[in-house]
Amino acid sequence: MASKTNSLNDFLAKKETECDDLVRENEKNRKSLKQCQFELEQIRDSSDSSNIVLRKDISELKIENEDLVELIKTKERMLEDQLSQINQLKMSMGDKEEDIREMGDAKNKYRDFYEDKLGIEIEATERAKAKLEDADQRLQELVDECENQR
Repeated sequence: MASKTNSLNDFLAKKETECDDLVRENEKNRKSLKQCQFELEQIRDSSDSSNIVLRKDISELKIENEDLVELIKTKERMLEDQLSQINQLKMSMGDKEEDIREMGDAKNKYRDFYEDKLGIEIEATERAKAKLEDADQRLQELVDECENQR
């Protein structure tokens, strides 16, 4: 029986050692768990802070985006107005070019008309001048003939 008692005492001592080891391991695990919980809480706090900052950034970016959309719409309207004015000016320039072309044609027509008329008048003047010279010459001849007859 002594051997059985020794054997049971050894078994009990072994179990007590195992139990003490498990208690120490459990204590280490509790400390580790507390450390993990503390770190998790810090991560949650950091995450919450980051989420607050990110939500604020998102809100600011949404507002900025809306402002930029309005700015783009305004600039598009301005461009449309400018394009409309440019097209109107192009049409007006086309009309003005046509008017200038017509005026040039009319000027050329009148110039040609008056040049023709001037040419006719110059010819008539030259003919009249030639007649006048002939008449002067004839008059001089008659004057000379009259003097010779006297």
